Amino acid sequence: METEAMSTRQAKSLSRKKHQKKIKRIILWSLFALVAVTLGSAAGWGYTNVHIRHKVEAQYATVDRQRFLKTNVAAHTIQRVRTDQAHWSWLLTPTNRQKVKQLLQDYTARQQRDHDLDRLMDGKNYYRDGVNVAQLNRLDQRLLKEKNQTVYQRQKNRLDTVQVWVAQTNDGNQFIGQVYQTFQQDKQQLTQEKVSEADVYYRLLKNRKIIAHWRQPIKAMDASFTELQKEKNQNQAAADKKAIEDFKNAPLTVPYTPAKVTIDSGNSRDEPTNDRNPSSSSGSVSSNALTQALNDAGITASRLLVLDSDANSIFIAQRSGSVYNVSGSRYSVVNNNLDTGTYRIRATIQSPGADAGVITDPDSSQFGTYFTTPPSQYQDADNSTSDFNSATPVFWLKNQPALSSSILVASGGQLGFITSGSLSSENVVRVSSSSISGLIGAVNSGMVFAVI
Repeated sequence: METEAMSTRQAKSLSRKKHQKKIKRIILWSLFALVAVTLGSAAGWGYTNVHIRHKVEAQYATVDRQRFLKTNVAAHTIQRVRTDQAHWSWLLTPTNRQKVKQLLQDYTARQQRDHDLDRLMDGKNYYRDGVNVAQLNRLDQRLLKEKNQTVYQRQKNRLDTVQVWVAQTNDGNQFIGQVYQTFQQDKQQLTQEKVSEADVYYRLLKNRKIIAHWRQPIKAMDASFTELQKEKNQNQAAADKKAIEDFKNAPLTVPYTPAKVTIDSGNSRDEPTNDRNPSSSSGSVSSNALTQALNDAGITASRLLVLDSDANSIFIAQRSGSVYNVSGSRYSVVNNNLDTGTYRIRATIQSPGADAGVITDPDSSQFGTYFTTPPSQYQDADNSTSDFNSATPVFWLKNQPALSSSILVASGGQLGFITSGSLSSENVVRVSSSSISGLIGAVNSGMVFAVI
């Protein structure tokens, strides 16, 4: 009996020891699991914050201690940042939350400015109806908030293009309106110059509604002037014929009266009056002085463009015999920093496309050539300068909207532009926007341009 009792006590004691060991194991594993979870959570928290911080900072560049968004920030990257923020916002430190917020604000502001520029456009080559100068000026100020100079210049170029379009369209709308009012009052007052300038202005219009408004009036004025000119020619021919007949049939006892015969040189244009600036002849170069200056320069062209530096005017000169006279209007020069000398007009430029440019490679036989589609050897030429004097081997017109309506001239290895745009480059002649339109309609490629 004692043996059995002792065995029972030993069995119970062994069972208690096994149970205690089991409880200790459970407690140890629970503590281990708790530590593992704690360490894993800390690691996950740390990884999430570091990952998001690196992703945000990777979208910025640092120049002169100013942080700004890189030129190209992918939309899918921003979307991933937004997703991370939505899922793990509770894990982010206050500093990282602020970084994410700033990135999204910067990116959204840049996208909004691009969107506002898109809203100015009506297709590729026209601006939307309702766009006005005040609106463009406000957007111009907002673009200054872009700290990335590459992106700013890209946005600024787009805005400058529309600003030029609006300015030339407003000028054109006003000029065509004045000519059409004259046409409605008295068709006889139409001149070749006024009709031609109205046609040039019409081609420069960059708003579809304004174009549609003037489409029929322009056609009516062109048709009316053609008919009027035809009638004038017929009447003049009849008058010339009568004067010759009167001269033939006059008796010898009657004193000779020269017949007023009009000799047609093949150019039916009327000699236009200087209605743009009637008093501009005061202080301007005389025919004798003009002839002397052009002869001294060795110029023999029968028709050329002349810039009179003393009078700050630019005009067409026509040679009759050995004498040069001003033909048509004199246009005021706002500013000129083109050297005195003889140039050739290489091209008239109006609303150049994105691939338009001028070859500036001094070693190329094509130096000074204007193109709308780049030659193969220059297709990959890359420069972003807005100053044509320092661009090489190609100056891209898209980098300087102020030259979107201009006249390209060249002399030897020197390029220059006549434009209404405001820019600080050398070798530029600046005139008003209405004047550049008139000049573009009056000159042609290859024509001599003399600065005297």
